[in-house]
Amino acid sequence: MSKLPQKTEYLEGVVLHVYSREMVEKYNQWMQNPELLRLTSSEALSLEEEYENQRSWLVDPNKYTYVLCDKERFNSERPEESMIGDINLFITDEGVAEINIMIAEETYRRRGLATQAISFMIEFARNLGIRDLYAKILEDNIASARVFQKLGFVEVNRIPDFEEIHYCFHL
Repeated sequence: MSKLPQKTEYLEGVVLHVYSREMVEKYNQWMQNPELLRLTSSEALSLEEEYENQRSWLVDPNKYTYVLCDKERFNSERPEESMIGDINLFITDEGVAEINIMIAEETYRRRGLATQAISFMIEFARNLGIRDLYAKILEDNIASARVFQKLGFVEVNRIPDFEEIHYCFHL
């Protein structure tokens, strides 16, 4: 499969920019926040580990990562100055992918930006031939669950040991 068709995608209220080297430091700072780590089921990485992730994700044909940027503040020369979150599509099997999103900057939550970004990635996944998209969301992350449900994702599994609910969207 080919990589992202555009380095930058302009949506109504948010810009999606490919996760690039100049964005790593701010992203790594976000991922030191215990609540963001919990909500994303992630582990804190060193800055060097995060640079390695960014490099590997950029060339992996099964990983598509955009950083969400404030559209009003976005400058293509310095995209890291407008970063607000990220969205990922990870192809896990033929025709199957996992989608996840994080609005790291709290002041940008509940503005419909996640809905726009997820909608874009649904269409992108459809163009890649993905049949089923899955989202894994913590049981207490009600806001995230509502966004995915609003877009047509349905609950398919609960994993009590991880306090996760798995949602699926059939394309």
